[in-house]
Amino acid sequence: MMDRENLFDFDKNKSLPVNDYDIKARQLVPGYEAIFNIVLAFLRQRLPEQANLLIVGAGGGTELSVFGRSSQWQMTGVDPSAEMLSAASSKLEALDLSERVRLIQGTVDDVPSATSFNAATSILVMHFLPDDGSKLSFLKSIHKRLESRSPLFLVDFCSERNPEQFNRIFSAWKSHAIHAGVPVEFIEEQSEKILPHLPFVTEKRTTELLNEAGFAEIVQFYKALTYVGWMAIKS
Repeated sequence: MMDRENLFDFDKNKSLPVNDYDIKARQLVPGYEAIFNIVLAFLRQRLPEQANLLIVGAGGGTELSVFGRSSQWQMTGVDPSAEMLSAASSKLEALDLSERVRLIQGTVDDVPSATSFNAATSILVMHFLPDDGSKLSFLKSIHKRLESRSPLFLVDFCSERNPEQFNRIFSAWKSHAIHAGVPVEFIEEQSEKILPHLPFVTEKRTTELLNEAGFAEIVQFYKALTYVGWMAIKS
């Protein structure tokens, strides 16, 4: 049996979608494309023409592509998965965006702390981290690399732990995914092998963690079934 450390490793756990990540993400996450367009709208409001963005969980390259096509911002993307970063790199080359993007294989702690960013995104990342201090450390590490008054855009799998309430929402999520074209076998495999070990937390706990990490003015900008998005400002 695969241990928990490797369960959420995109390079080692081949049941996680890498080659067709973009397709699966669009099928599995309700309003997936809207997330990035909404974040982009906020970024356009808040950032100057020349800005420096930190993209956490950049593997796959969706944020880098969406933001890069619509701006002249410099971007640093960090992701622990070599395969996912390779996919991001190919996408950037095809869009002629490579010169404005630095890719780092690793975690936020591997991003030089001397570099300061005007904004950061963490989209569908933190729910893989256990709430044993790892989530808080993750947010503090992002906070440390942001300039004062800079925003973090966080989107995460998030739910109450009440079984009845969770099962009702999760049942709708499965129906949505299957209707979107995800094979039933894949859904059942993820439900059996991945979900029981996914260390997601409640919305209340997420805002507590953001506050503890030094963020304030927390605003929820997105919610679809089990996925929730917040904007938070570095105090």
